[in-house]
Amino acid sequence: MEIVPFDKKRGDTKDHPLSQWFSNFSEADELLKLAAARQQVQAHIAKLRRQLTMIEGMPQQSKAVSGTGQQFGHV
Repeated sequence: MEIVPFDKKRGDTKDHPLSQWFSNFSEADELLKLAAARQQVQAHIAKLRRQLTMIEGMPQQSKAVSGTGQQFGHV
């Protein structure tokens, strides 16, 4: 365990292991990253919706498959 000198103030990040991150942190950069991630998610959602629309437009084959099970006594 590291012994911290008494004269060091609480909350001082000068010698903190993440001090490099604190000095490089930019709220504007973070907002740009979030906006880019949001666009990617929205594009993926749009793609999935298009695929779902195509699937829903296909003829229903599952009804024909489930109907064969009933004639053999399966529910």
